Amino acid sequence: METFAGGKKVVHLNLDETCVRLWPGNAPGWIAWSASPAKRILLTHAPLKLRRGCLSYVCAVADDPEVQLALPQLVYGNPHVLPAAVHAAFQQPADHGVTLVRARSSWLNAASLARVIRLIGKALAPFRDTHHVILTLDSASTHRHPRVLRAACSAQLFVCYVGPHMTPHMQPCDTHVFAQFKRHLTSCYETSRLSTRSESLDRTSFLRILCESIDQVVRRRDWRSAFEHTGLDGKQSRLSRSLLTRLGLSASPIVPSSLLTLRQLQSLHPARIQVQIRLLFAL
Repeated sequence: METFAGGKKVVHLNLDETCVRLWPGNAPGWIAWSASPAKRILLTHAPLKLRRGCLSYVCAVADDPEVQLALPQLVYGNPHVLPAAVHAAFQQPADHGVTLVRARSSWLNAASLARVIRLIGKALAPFRDTHHVILTLDSASTHRHPRVLRAACSAQLFVCYVGPHMTPHMQPCDTHVFAQFKRHLTSCYETSRLSTRSESLDRTSFLRILCESIDQVVRRRDWRSAFEHTGLDGKQSRLSRSLLTRLGLSASPIVPSSLLTLRQLQSLHPARIQVQIRLLFAL
């Protein structure tokens, strides 16, 4: 177990958002046959409005199963994709632990991301005296905004960034979580659609499947191996082969525990970006 000053247990978090389409589309495995060669393709159809409609899933994962269950999982939708009546039906507490947020935009900006981080801080309040929490984000401009860093400071979350062009190899949400989640969601969507006469599900049914998929695939799964394979567990002893190849290494490196130099810190951010050093080290 990794410990910090004062004997606190170190817990690593990863936070990122991904687009969830209201209509996952045609999944592989459908077979159609027709006597006419020109009609041997079977496709399902959905209105353009449905095919273009998207939600944002704000995913938080941890390398501690107990902390994982406490983390908020949020889905953002604008009034067009998340009507008031549908949103109201999901406001009662549920076992899936997912919160639907109806906002002006389905996409997160600095203000909405700061609110998410404050929610994480509130959810992790019971762990504050026993755990030292490190939050890993990618280097997107929204994630580097001072408003987001101030929210992390108030929530007592130590922020660490994944360097540019390295998120496909070093961010657990990208390397392990999102693909599994979307495969499960698509499978459940297609299974539910087979039981109806419609080519698509109504909004309430889709959101129910979405919340259940988040609960089963994300909330109730142990993600420790994801942090080990990406080197975010503080040990770098079980790095994935793809990450080693990307780094040009044949074996896991020995990483010192000393502070980064200014040049190393700047390399974690896009070029010509002013690093918020004071906020990053405010705790």
